[in-house]
Amino acid sequence: RVLFRSIIFTIASLDQSYNHKILSKQKKYTIPRIGLFQYVVCPHYFDEIIIYGSIFLIKPSISFSLVVVWVAVNLSISANESFHFHKSQDEIKFQKRIFPFIY
Repeated sequence: RVLFRSIIFTIASLDQSYNHKILSKQKKYTIPRIGLFQYVVCPHYFDEIIIYGSIFLIKPSISFSLVVVWVAVNLSISANESFHFHKSQDEIKFQKRIFPFIY
């Protein structure tokens, strides 16, 4: 179980790093069209939530569950703002905000 959760943590961390690398090469305030960016506006936020969630699954506690909820809510609000900005720029086609195929 811990191994599986650690693998999820590692994959999310690597994907987040990859998404940041893509963003660093992108023209300011535009959405890339590769990787998870094809499905969500803020895949690096999605990865962050997965990272915190996997840490919680490895070492669960009540206090850390509150941290995970706070991170998810905070990043969802930020992703929503980014979504509306990009939508006003007519950049959004089929992407969701932060969770692929959901929100």
